[in-house]
Amino acid sequence: MRTPLRTAAALAAVPLLLAGCTGGGDGGGDRGEAAAGASAEPSSGATEVVGETTLPYSGRDGEAVVEVHALRARGELVQLTLTFTAEGGDDGATASLYDLWGSAGSSPYLVDTASLNRHDVVAPEGGSPLAPDVVGTSLSFGEPRSLSYTFAAPPEDVASMDVYVGAAPPVTDVPVLR
Repeated sequence: MRTPLRTAAALAAVPLLLAGCTGGGDGGGDRGEAAAGASAEPSSGATEVVGETTLPYSGRDGEAVVEVHALRARGELVQLTLTFTAEGGDDGATASLYDLWGSAGSSPYLVDTASLNRHDVVAPEGGSPLAPDVVGTSLSFGEPRSLSYTFAAPPEDVASMDVYVGAAPPVTDVPVLR
């Protein structure tokens, strides 16, 4: 369990982490990219796909393929990189994360299976979660879109975690890269 001091230190490190991850966006001008900074697009160095799951849409037919790339630890934080490929629509048409899954249907969380701790996306006190904005971030049907999410890092002895995305089956044993 994290102490308040340790949690505060992790949140204080967020601006430093984000300063090192900015840039490299696609320039699409999504409100999600502007609001979430580096969390809307992964930092450079996304790795190979280590797992995949499918996430059915809420309230409409179809699903998206979700590829899990990496859990990259940086100090007290860990960044999850995912690629969403929306299927079941007209190629090139777009829909926001909210249009496809509602306010929290595509939000990932991590589970440390060694201690059975759940890790939710980090949200600095009074700030927005370090994740793409669900209303302002759109997916183009048939085209992969990389997104990243930031969590509190697990203890040093945790080598892998399970990744849950909405109601999709989990991707298990995703390595934590340190």
